[in-house]
Amino acid sequence: MRWLAALLGLLGLLAATSAAADPPWDTRKIPLLAQPVSLSSDSDSLHLALADGSNWLVEWDIPTGRPVLTEDRPEPTISVPGIIPDGRVAVGSGLVHWAWLAEPTDQYPHGILGDEIEATTLVVETRDGTKLQAKAPDDSVFEDLQPRLWDLDQDGEPEVWVIRADHRVGARLEAYGVVNGALMLRYSTAPIGRGFRWLNPIGIADFTGQGIPELALVITPHIGGVLTLYRINGDQLKPVLSARSFSNHAIGSRELGLSWVGDIDGDGLPDILLPGPNRQSLQAVSLARAEPKLIAQTGYFPQIQTSLTALPLADGSRVILFADESPALRWLHLPARP
Repeated sequence: MRWLAALLGLLGLLAATSAAADPPWDTRKIPLLAQPVSLSSDSDSLHLALADGSNWLVEWDIPTGRPVLTEDRPEPTISVPGIIPDGRVAVGSGLVHWAWLAEPTDQYPHGILGDEIEATTLVVETRDGTKLQAKAPDDSVFEDLQPRLWDLDQDGEPEVWVIRADHRVGARLEAYGVVNGALMLRYSTAPIGRGFRWLNPIGIADFTGQGIPELALVITPHIGGVLTLYRINGDQLKPVLSARSFSNHAIGSRELGLSWVGDIDGDGLPDILLPGPNRQSLQAVSLARAEPKLIAQTGYFPQIQTSLTALPLADGSRVILFADESPALRWLHLPARP
């Protein structure tokens, strides 16, 4: 009956489209000198990397109400043994201090993340310096770049979330935790069911307002992407609703953060902002009361190339920044909510 849930979700979104799109959100832009590669944030600043090798610090200019770019020097990355090319270390504040993907292999020639090199091992370092590993079983790989530290089961210790894939059944999302001194699989979605098919996680929140944290991701973001919500059921993650026609990733890109979670409509519940099917618009989706509803969307623009990055302003409003292929740095202003 999953196809029925997806169909109902799609019909709900279509029914809301005309109201949500009139008028569409307005986005503004400034031109860039080269194609964007990445847009990322740290504790207090935004960093934009371009294909010409230049790096820029992005700051918000209050008088003009627009971003200002100044030359930037990239922060040094954390160096760990065996990490995959372009892999990144996740830094936690709980039992898991660091987590990364290691021991590269070319045994799974999918290339969805820009090359055909994936990881065979998930490594964590605990806060006392102990290193633990989990191997991808049965000739599978971790088709990912950086683990995510999210606490879905609300036990106070984040799980380590990674995408695992193989040529038989494609990708699934898995959560690992430290159990009795070993790194063990805790939860998993069902695999997509076909090799060389991928998914891209969004985040964890109480999207439906039922007091239960849920996991959001997009299944096959390059093929009619299905926004899907999961809850814990035993040691499995079971889908509870879905809606089609979203894409939070471009084939061959290493930018995985093409989504943002936050309260957009002011109902006190987190919504999801993510691109439409061709990454030429942004759509805001509410999942309150377990019904997907399109609450707002932008007009169309050249394809999004980077992650969506939020910048909070002093008046309580927020700016969502991203770069497109024109090339330009574009932003959407979300007003403050009471």
